[in-house]
This record gives sequence, C-alpha cells and structure tokens, in this order.
Amino acid sequence: MAESRTAILDGLRMHYLIEGDGPLLVLLHGWPQTSHCWHRIMPELAKRFTVVAPDLRGYGLTDKPTSGYDKRTMAADVRALVRSLGHTRVTLVGHDRGARVAHRYALDHPDEVERLVVMDIVPTREMWARFDMKTGVARGTWHWTFHLQPDLPERLAGHDVRGYLDYFFDKWTVHRAGLDVEEYVRAFERPGALRAGFDDYRASFPDDAEHDEADWRAGRRLEMPVLALWGSAGLLSTLPVLDIWRMYARDVRGTVIPECGHFLAEERPDVVLAHLRDFFDGAAEPPRPEERPVRADVTLGEIQIRDPFLLSVGSTYWLYGSTDPDIWSGPGVGFDTYRSEDLRTWEGPFPAFRPPAKFWSKGQFWAPEVHPYGGRYYMFATFTAPDGYRGTQVLVADTPEGPFQPWSDGAVTPRKWQCLDGTLFVDEAGDPWIVYCQEWQQVHDGAMWAQRLSADLRETAGTPVFLFNASDAPWVRPLDRPSTRDAKLPSYVTDGPFLFRLSSGHLLMLWSSYGDKGYAIGIAHSESGLVTGPWTQEERPLWAEDGGHGMIVRLRDGSLALTLHQPNDSPNERAVIRPLVEHESTVTLAEPSGA
Repeated sequence: MAESRTAILDGLRMHYLIEGDGPLLVLLHGWPQTSHCWHRIMPELAKRFTVVAPDLRGYGLTDKPTSGYDKRTMAADVRALVRSLGHTRVTLVGHDRGARVAHRYALDHPDEVERLVVMDIVPTREMWARFDMKTGVARGTWHWTFHLQPDLPERLAGHDVRGYLDYFFDKWTVHRAGLDVEEYVRAFERPGALRAGFDDYRASFPDDAEHDEADWRAGRRLEMPVLALWGSAGLLSTLPVLDIWRMYARDVRGTVIPECGHFLAEERPDVVLAHLRDFFDGAAEPPRPEERPVRADVTLGEIQIRDPFLLSVGSTYWLYGSTDPDIWSGPGVGFDTYRSEDLRTWEGPFPAFRPPAKFWSKGQFWAPEVHPYGGRYYMFATFTAPDGYRGTQVLVADTPEGPFQPWSDGAVTPRKWQCLDGTLFVDEAGDPWIVYCQEWQQVHDGAMWAQRLSADLRETAGTPVFLFNASDAPWVRPLDRPSTRDAKLPSYVTDGPFLFRLSSGHLLMLWSSYGDKGYAIGIAHSESGLVTGPWTQEERPLWAEDGGHGMIVRLRDGSLALTLHQPNDSPNERAVIRPLVEHESTVTLAEPSGA
C-alpha cells in the first residue's frame, strides 16, 4: 500500500505517495485531480518500480503559493523531489496538466529522463496553434481561456465547487464510475485550491507558450522514447495525436484507448497498464510487423477489417479494407486483400499495399477501394499528413492483388481540407470523377463533394462541386461525444460515399453517418442522373444499426449485394455481406432466407 509522505523543497511543502522498489517511476496528475488519480494502477506498477505520485504545486495536500505555476517551475519542483529521494534518472508518466509538466521536465533535462508517457495531451504550443474553429480544439477546450481570466473563475466556481467539477467529470468521461469524484471535490474545496488550479492554466499563456516556442525555434526535440495515449472519446478525439507528437519527439509510439474519455488511468486502468508494460519492456517504436502467413480457409469472422470493399473479377472476389491492427493511431502498415470463389471461405492475407520509403503519411491508412479502369486497377485510399490534414491518394497496380504503388502526387483532394473516403465514379460520357467527404471536424455539418479527374486519374481538374450536407438526410442525428457536446453547432458525419447505377439507369449513392441506433448507411438519389445532382435523401437508412461504410457489388449471378463493416468498434469490426433487392429506383435489403 502506498505511503503518504511530505518533502520540503526550497520552501515548498510537497505531498507525495510512494510505493514499491526498483527504478524510479514518477506519476504526475492533471486537473481537476490529485495524486489519488493513480490509485487504480499504482499497486501494479509498484511490483517493478519505486513509484512516486506527488500532488503538484497548488494541488491536493501540497502548498498553494501565489506564483510558480509555469511548467518550468513545476517541473523543477518534481526534479527536486526526485533528487531528494536519491535519484538522478527517472521515467515520467503524466496526464493532462501533469503531462505538460512531464514534457517540460523532459525538454529541460533530457539526459535525466529514461522514458516519457503523455496521456491525453498534445504539446501546449500545438494547443494554442490549433485553437480555432476548424480543428474543434476551441470548442472542446473552452475552459483554457476561461481559466486564464483573473479572479472570475474563482468567483463563479467558488459558489458551487461540486457543481463546477461535476460538469467536467460528466462531459469528459465514458466510465465516470471509475473516478473517485468525492476525493477531488474535497481537494478543491480546500482554501486556495481553486485559485491554484486556475493559476496552472493562467501560466499556459504567455509563460508556457513562450517557453515551448523558444524550444521549437531552437530545434529542441525529445530524444528519449515517448508513448502517447489518449481516449477515443476524449478531448483529443478530433486531432491526429500521434502525427503531432512525431513533430516534437524523434522516437514515438502511441495509441487510442477505446471506449474511454479523458481520465485514462481511472476509466480503463487495465488497458493503460497493458500499454505501459509493453512500453517499459520494449522499444519506443515497434518494428514493422512481419507479414502474416497466407491461409486458404479464412472466414469473414476471422478478418478484422473496416471500410470493406468487394471487387468481382472473373470468377474471383477480392476483399479490401482498412486492415491495420490500429487504424486510428498507427503506425500505418498498409492494406491487405483476400480472395474467394464463393464469398464464404477466403484466401489471404495478401499485401496489396505497403508504403514505400519516405511515404508522406505515417498513420491512419483508411478505406481502400479498387476500381478497374483503362486496363489497370486503381486504388483510392485515405491517408493523413503529418500536419493532420487527410486526403485521398490514387495508387495503381496491374492486378487486383497488387502490389499497388503511388500514382498521384500525394492526395488529389483539396489541400488543407479534411477529406476522406474518396471514391471513383465514371459518368456516362466516360469521364472520371472523384466523390469525397469533407469532415465534420472542419465544417461541423459534414459535406459531400464531387470533382473531375484527369483522364489518367493523376490529378483533379476544375473546382469541387458541392453535393449535399449530412444534415440533409432526415435519418441523420448529431454526433454525441464529449468533444462535441459543448459545441455551439451540432456535428454531423459524412462517411463512405459509393455511387452505383441501377439496371434502370437510375443513379444512387450509399453513404454513412449516425442515426438513432448508431453508425448507419443511407441512400441518396440523383434527380438528374448526373454525379452533380441535385441529390435527395431517403427518409430512413438502408442499414440502421451499428454498421456502415457500405458499397454495392454485382455478383456473378447478376444479383446485388451490400458489403459493410459491423460492429463499428475496433478491433471487433468484421465484413458483412448481405443480398439486396434491386428496384427501379432504389435497393432494399433482401429478407433473410426462410423469413
């Protein structure tokens, strides 16, 4: 059991918990918490480390002076504690504000930090740089600027400390039951605690921002191994976290924690512990995994895949999709394909695409589609650039199996737009188009666009043509996540467009968003029969519950089938193939056999 102690450090009385024996591991909490936030993982870590969890300056049982809340001073407090315990080297694990202290410690004293773990943050410099309406950071972290104000937060929150903190614990969690909220309410009801916590934020600008900017301009980057962890429903869910940290550190790995809000160590302690063990035991950047052996008896239930795309070529069906084990944070491995004669048993995986050296994207390889065109096979796939902007690139191969190689010069979708899920459509005149989504993260109400492609598919021609917004569909509902609940405008998702012309000549589009029962697939109709529309929406989704990113394939017997992934959570998603009934101007799901 952890022992409670106090140290006097250059006049500051610092409270800390200590447990275990071994190399030193220091855990740094965030706001609005104390060292208590580590109680669910500290005993396990103490089996191999001397674990120290201090209350930072101004928090918990530590003194609450009126100054010294810049991260350089707070890091110096922690370093003094480390030295007082007889250590010179340390592994740091920080969450929220504590991760900013840990980041500053590692920048100021890089030779003393063995490893660094940062939970649910990106660098302070990045927070201010992305504090705009395009990225969603401003909507999700409004409290940063509120807490900057002198005196006002104390006056308002001081009348109802419990109510104020409860707001954040409600908004920022998926599993609130894991948090000992009463402990934190008591801590912040102590005299001076609210003011000290707000002073922590007040130091973010200009002090912390100026320190970070000076390091950036001097070219200082973290050299030690770094692990970044963040919650799937947390404050960073709209940001390319791993790509951002790779701009600030040379040796990074990281992952999203599924079904988790902001408070990782309390909401998902077992998952966090597993990632910490792997990080402490191995290299910071895992080697690229060996290719999996090809099997001839694989079922769809065995294939983890999102955004499945089915291509029929002769007597063979080819299945593509987002097949990386962790498509959300990487590293990007590539895309696999499987082949089948009967849609029941599959052979694979075959490596359809592996990024060449110096490929422009390192993670978030999504939604590959393969289209025969002009005697070759073209893959349209979504990639994320290091600056966080996504786009669709065109790749090419001579066979459905690949290997596919980059064909266009990077993404063909507009630069600095958040674009994804580009699909090829060839109109009745034989002219190629790309149809793609502009993400809700950038425009609130996700949009669908079309743009002409050059005849060789290497680049776009002309300007984008707007087709529709997600909210145009009656069945679509706003996205409900902690990062969107405080937004001034509701957020609507557009995903996975796929255009298909029925035997009658009628042109429809499948696309995905969120409805009453979660991720779903709807149908839009072109009134003109042209890709430019106008487009109208069906009242109800084609697929209504926990599945999406669908496409239509014409099977060898002439019938149609819908392919989608279900459920919509990683790593459980699988490809589902369901027969469709083709009508004059729409498609419907076929009744199950025997119904």
